[in-house]
Amino acid sequence: MFLSRFRPLRSEKKLESHVTHYLIPFHPKMKSTIDDQNNDIPVVDPLPVKNSLFLDLQESLYRFQCMLVQQSSTDETIECNITNHYQSILDKIQSIDQLEYTSETFDIVHMVFRTYISDILPLTDKYEDILSLVLSTKINFNLEALFKENESFTRRVFFSTHDLLALPNMIDYLEGKQKETQTYQLKIAMSVIINRLQLISTWITFEKDDFNDQESILRLLLKFINSNIHSDDSIIKQLFNLLIFLTEKTILVPSFINAGFVIYILQWLEMEQLPYEIQGSCIHIFYNLAQKIEGAKALNQADGLRILKDCTYRLLDPNIINGQYGFENMQLLYCMAMSLLIEPKQNREYVKNHRRILDYLLQSIIDASNMDNFFYADFHISRPIVVLTKLFVQDEIIKYVLDEAPVKNFPLSSKVEFFANLLIRFRGALTMDEDEANPLTLTALFNILWSISFHDEYLSQLQTNRQFLLTVKTFAYDTSVMEYERYVFANMSSIFKAANGILLNLGENISSK
Repeated sequence: MFLSRFRPLRSEKKLESHVTHYLIPFHPKMKSTIDDQNNDIPVVDPLPVKNSLFLDLQESLYRFQCMLVQQSSTDETIECNITNHYQSILDKIQSIDQLEYTSETFDIVHMVFRTYISDILPLTDKYEDILSLVLSTKINFNLEALFKENESFTRRVFFSTHDLLALPNMIDYLEGKQKETQTYQLKIAMSVIINRLQLISTWITFEKDDFNDQESILRLLLKFINSNIHSDDSIIKQLFNLLIFLTEKTILVPSFINAGFVIYILQWLEMEQLPYEIQGSCIHIFYNLAQKIEGAKALNQADGLRILKDCTYRLLDPNIINGQYGFENMQLLYCMAMSLLIEPKQNREYVKNHRRILDYLLQSIIDASNMDNFFYADFHISRPIVVLTKLFVQDEIIKYVLDEAPVKNFPLSSKVEFFANLLIRFRGALTMDEDEANPLTLTALFNILWSISFHDEYLSQLQTNRQFLLTVKTFAYDTSVMEYERYVFANMSSIFKAANGILLNLGENISSK
């Protein structure tokens, strides 16, 4: 549903209502400069296409800014010109809705938004209707189609949006140094930026060095959260949600470690009076960091395992009901985070001390497998399966999980059969869709079953499962699956290697390639 056509707003309450509905927008890396001596038009770099409305609005905003500068000097006769120019700008922003939903149209919206924050707001907080109107343009609510179709546009919008956080008055806001009269508008802008970044993070494919130049901004965000973590500020909750989304991209974890995330997350976990939802967000980020070897190492070096254990009873309270982090959700997060930090040992004492975690991981996998979408406690089945893959390098853990761990809602005769059949269900994961969770699940299952196949007592169950054997052979003979090594996490082997390893252990013919 779109917002109705904009009428100039005069109250903060009305402005806030627009932002409540607007959960996303912006665009390319631009740098604007004003030459006070020759009144040059701002230099915008780079923009793929500048249509007439873009250029017209850009020039109008620049001239409007120049009028405001002159007004602030002494000249009061310019007031009428300012009013007329202001209305002209509003009319042009309204006309954006007449354009098609294209990346070029969005570039106009982003340019206006950025110019308002960087150039207009520092001069005066009077003309907030520019902000309200540009946020209510319809394209703001139709961006996902553009992100889905155009990967380069998606990346451009993400980083141009992230760059807005480095604008001087946004930095002042994050450091608590902004002018009091600008606080409201800057909070609106911050909310928009955060939600835009979160939306894009579900569509963008990040690369290894993408955040190398963003670490200073990440540190600034951490300090902002730390200074306001006890306040009931919606911005803090939004930031935590964004950081959860971003730290789930394991390729970015080294940058988050360099920015100091480990220290802050552990510091916040030790604060007993934080809202339960914030504690849950901290555990979630803790788990995300621990998925990467560097993250688990950094957490262990900072005494993360002890801190996690110390807050066990506070976090795992079955009597707490929370919309985002209920007991089941928190318990699964806790068990996965703990498993990723603990180095499993080859003895029964280790299993005895951690059987509750092993039991819960297995049960969560079973429960997720019984759901049509393979989700349990808001997590895809790939999450606990990947964790179990790490633990299945130890024989005692394998034997406990397969022979002793109690399970509910389990109709099969054995757990070996369960994992074999689950692999069969995910055999089309490499071609079914673009969701990386399914290929990751398939990769982890191949690794789990490879570990199982090293144990003579389970071989017959695998050898007599003809559909399982056919599935494994299909992948073992198909060298094209080696193209999917991006789904191979630490402590895992590729599907091709694991499939051939299973066949070797089962005494079957294997690929000669």
